[in-house]
Parts: sequence; structure tokens; C-alpha cells
Amino acid sequence: MIAIINRLPTLLLVLCLAPSALLAAPASAHQEAARTEQLQAGPYLLSVQLDEDPPHVEEPLMLRVHSLPSSASLDEAAVTVTGVPGPGTDATQTRVTNMRADPAEPGSYTGEVSFPVRGAWDLQLHASGPEGEATADVPITVAAPSAIPVWIGWLIGLSPLVGVGWFAWWNRNYLRRLRAERMPEPET
Repeated sequence: MIAIINRLPTLLLVLCLAPSALLAAPASAHQEAARTEQLQAGPYLLSVQLDEDPPHVEEPLMLRVHSLPSSASLDEAAVTVTGVPGPGTDATQTRVTNMRADPAEPGSYTGEVSFPVRGAWDLQLHASGPEGEATADVPITVAAPSAIPVWIGWLIGLSPLVGVGWFAWWNRNYLRRLRAERMPEPET
């Protein structure tokens, strides 16, 4: 029993940290896309995958564009993307982003775009190839940034555990002092 009481702070620490370790899921390199759209841009049939839906202000939105096999092929470095503000969004369009060809997957392009303000936006894809040039739009709604970063939220939420840990440590030492005072002196 005394051994368990002596190890109580370690046991409490393990019990408090175990749920957070279980909740932390490992991130995979190829996560599923949050949103996938198929678009017809002239003679090109494109599949557009967005990593976030809705994307957040000033956070890069990763996107992948695949030229589907049933459509005409695209030229190298043939896809660009621009963020165009939609109705009611007071902003200027984003810079043109040249999508990078994915060497592991022919006909696939990756890139990212950031949005300066929240609201309605159109991702304007410009594709070019042997069949000519064409554009297609993907309507999206950009969300406001989160109020505080997630790590600060966890820090604030878990901060009372420091007080609970100190209280347990103080009570353990207090209990030891009381037991030491109560123990009778051995008679000689």
C-alpha cells in the first residue's frame, strides 16, 4: 500500500496524459481530400481536390488537379489557378499560381493558394494543351481564421492540472508529516 502511495504522482501523471496520447492521431502523407469536384474546362475533363473545405483566411489551401483519362491531355506546366473574389467579397484577386506537375502521377498537378479575406471566392483554373486553352471555376467559401491557435486552447484548458498536481503533492507531504507525528516513539 505504501508503495502505491509513493508512486501516486507518477500514476496520476500517466492517467492524465494517456487520453491525450490516444487522441493524437498520426497524420498520413496522402490524406483524403476534403472536397473533390469534376469540371469541364473546354475539351479537358478535370478533377479538382481541395485539402480543406472550407479553407481559412491566410492559410494556404493545397489543391490537386488531375486530367481525367477520357479527356484531352494537358501540356507540361499547363495549369494555373487564381482566386477571384465572388459577389459580396471586398478583395482583389490573388496572384496567379502555376501548378507543379506531379512526377509520380502523369497528368496531375499540385499547388496552393491563399485568400486574404473571408467570403465567397471562385478558384479560376486555366488549362492549356494541344486542344487549346480553357478555364473553369470552382466556387468556394473562405472561413475566418480561428480565434486562437489550437495549442493555446489546449494549454489554457489543461492548465488547471498543474494546480491539481501541486495540491496532490502538498497533501501527500502533509499526510506524511501527520503520520510521522502520530507514530509512537519506540521505548528503549
